[in-house]
Amino acid sequence: MTNLSGKTALVTGTSRGIGRATALPLSRAGAEVLVHYHCGATEAKAVIARINRNDGRAEGVCADLGEADSPHKLAKQVRGNRG
Repeated sequence: MTNLSGKTALVTGTSRGIGRATALPLSRAGAEVLVHYHCGATEAKAVIARINRNDGRAEGVCADLGEADSPHKLAKQVRGNRG
């Protein structure tokens, strides 16, 4: 995978399955990973801890993408985290 140092990756549904399987290698490649979750806060925290424990950088972002305005709220939240 390409070196992603200095990049930020938002991975939706990161608390399990394909999202988690995507977040971990992105982190190993150097990206800061924004771990999105809705119901799986405990699982998301475990993914964040795993990434941070392995010298990566990760933060959690919670949003219910089933709501009509949630993608916009998530984007605003992500932009706010990025300064």
